[in-house]
Amino acid sequence: MSDAPNVRAGEVCLIDDDPSVLRSMHYLLAAEGFLVRTFDRAADFLKHALTHEVAVVVTDIWMSEVTGLEVLARLCAISPKTRVIVITAREDLAARATAMAIGPFVYFMKPFDDTKFIAAVRAALGGPAAPSEARPGKSPPADVLFHQNVSLLAWRPRGVIDEAAVNEIVAYLGELELRREKPFNRITDSRQAEAIDLNFRFIFRISLFRRFSYRGPPILSAILASDPAMLRYGKTHALLTQGSALNVRIFEQPEEAAKWLGVPNDLLA
Repeated sequence: MSDAPNVRAGEVCLIDDDPSVLRSMHYLLAAEGFLVRTFDRAADFLKHALTHEVAVVVTDIWMSEVTGLEVLARLCAISPKTRVIVITAREDLAARATAMAIGPFVYFMKPFDDTKFIAAVRAALGGPAAPSEARPGKSPPADVLFHQNVSLLAWRPRGVIDEAAVNEIVAYLGELELRREKPFNRITDSRQAEAIDLNFRFIFRISLFRRFSYRGPPILSAILASDPAMLRYGKTHALLTQGSALNVRIFEQPEEAAKWLGVPNDLLA
């Protein structure tokens, strides 16, 4: 008997310990003509991957016994050519950063757009490319603008700056840092925000997360603020990231921030 792996061209493996989710994804993919194999335990999938060539696997992150992050890590050793699509219903910055560092093909938050999901599976199997929104990373938040000519990302939050808003920009920054070949500076211009709803415990956690998750070359990160609370939080963030590749500085005047960043004044007006 041959020891060569069994090959079933175009097969997509699904891993999720929620039976209803597993069924719905199976039906969705099968209806599009994909060959699908399901697993309700990640350990069973990993045994399968040892003796079968797996082209694409779709896995949840938070599962009992073996997590999706462990699946990603194990596949790097036993099946490095397998393309992994990660799905999760829970936003977790540390898990997202870990997953993106290992390198999934696509990362989806539940609930996701079925059309983009199908396009991503098809692209992972070598078909037509998936839409850019379905590739690793998220579309930029509405209040983010990237100034390509000066390599500067500007976040100008409006409304309330709360934990959800900060988590969104932090997640987007982490993914953008992984996708871009060249480093870029950034500025947070909080002057248009209506209110600040944060606390020092959250700032402490986010600052340490950014300090240890950022692996790129040194960059400048300016915080432009007028609200006393934002100034205090910004100074705390600068202190907690001091000595790292993230050079954070707080400004009350846009001209000073522009000079430090080396960009035209009117860019921050």
